[in-house]
Amino acid sequence: HLAYLHEPAAKAPNIARETVEKVFRERKIEAKTNHRLEGLIEKRIVVDYFAAPVRPLAVQVLGRRGVITSYMEQWGFRWRDLHDAHPKLLRVMLYDPAVQDVDSTATAIGQSVCDYFGPYHETNRLHDIIDRASKR
Repeated sequence: HLAYLHEPAAKAPNIARETVEKVFRERKIEAKTNHRLEGLIEKRIVVDYFAAPVRPLAVQVLGRRGVITSYMEQWGFRWRDLHDAHPKLLRVMLYDPAVQDVDSTATAIGQSVCDYFGPYHETNRLHDIIDRASKR
């Protein structure tokens, strides 16, 4: 049976997630995984990683394969809803260019709603966001 071809989630090993976890370990920041946040409209938004060294920080790693534009539209709404409910929340969304096809529309959505939207391997950008989250 070929049902597995319709599976939208990327399979392990997930180098993007491993990289995020390594950065948190290097920075000695304990991040909660699969953390539920409440938006103003959507009351149950689950993010992959949540930490609050000083400012709250949410990180979502894209798990879908292929074209992600409609998925980004959904997350665009979620990130705006979370921002409205938690204005100090820093929002990060990472992808793996080898797994996701991130077109200009998906990029524009991500960049408009996230403090950083980009490939997971640009760890210096994640470190910059963690620096911002660590400052009073």
